[in-house]
Amino acid sequence: MTTSIDRLELYNLIWSTPVTHILTDLNISNTNFKKICKDFHIPLPPNGYWQKIKFGKRVEKIALPENKLESEKIELKKYTTSLHKKSIDQLAIELQTKTTFNINRKKLIKPDPIVSAAKNDLLNSKASSRNGVENLYCTSQGIVNIYVSKALINRALIFTDTLIKVFRQRGHDIKVLTDERYTSDNGTKAIVYGEKYNICIKENRNRVIKKAERYWNEYDYAPNGILSLRLDGYPNYQWQDTPNKTLEDKIPNIIAYLESRAKGDIENRERNRIRYEEQEKERKEAKDHQEKINNELELFKNVLNNSSRWQKSVNLRNYINAVRQNAIERNTYDNKLINWLEWISNKADWYDPFIEKEDELFKDIDRDSI
Repeated sequence: MTTSIDRLELYNLIWSTPVTHILTDLNISNTNFKKICKDFHIPLPPNGYWQKIKFGKRVEKIALPENKLESEKIELKKYTTSLHKKSIDQLAIELQTKTTFNINRKKLIKPDPIVSAAKNDLLNSKASSRNGVENLYCTSQGIVNIYVSKALINRALIFTDTLIKVFRQRGHDIKVLTDERYTSDNGTKAIVYGEKYNICIKENRNRVIKKAERYWNEYDYAPNGILSLRLDGYPNYQWQDTPNKTLEDKIPNIIAYLESRAKGDIENRERNRIRYEEQEKERKEAKDHQEKINNELELFKNVLNNSSRWQKSVNLRNYINAVRQNAIERNTYDNKLINWLEWISNKADWYDPFIEKEDELFKDIDRDSI
């Protein structure tokens, strides 16, 4: 989407409203906005401008310079993304009506192989500590990422199985990757429209104050029975049991968020790709232009050098003729002079850009350096 504004209007807006507010109101990126101001020669307030106004200090407003683009409309390209709460909530409602799978199952029936592997792993493991929380059962590396207390193992497995099956109904998937090229690409991944997101199913914790033995408090952490799904990476996100809604009831919201986020990430990457290609094109054009300048300058220098050498060779031959004529008139035209005249004539032919006669002694000499 775009918003049209003329140069003077944008200048007045910039000097009457902080840029951060303009970016929010127009919903455009800071990079795009600054590029527009640069392209249309619109000055921006210096750092500290609005702070000085706030405290009643004197400020100087930079005048808008005249420009041939004065009457041209400026198209402000709005930054768009699918990640808006309203659209996510609407999609979640739509998903609730379309999902045919029972998201509130109480038993684990025909579990997905990923969940079966997690069940065997958890039932054969011992309670351990994770992130300062004692008595947690954690899946091993290469197994879907779950860490909960013993009381929540069965529910966590059912939730994971349900999530996987509803994901696949929507054409998405949840996988445990182990053989990726980079370690950070391994782990439990929610795969939505080809985008991969790190997820883990975990039990939340409460902080419990220890008996004070020092002048400051120390804490223990204990699992609190609240099941959550955490989305790692930037920005991270978490869904969890709440008083009015269980994590299972939030599966449509989880899928709606991830679908919106994946679409937004794809849009952003495509926008970044286009911007990168445009920047590369501009850099190439600038490079090609500079190379053209350099090549033409080199050619021009060669012409100047050649014209200078030609003029010098003409002067040299004129001098040779003058020496010859002077010797004849003075009756000093002898063999020694004849040899010298032959030698200097050969050198003139060597130096002349139209002849450049070979010279054994001067073969490594750059004519343009003389």
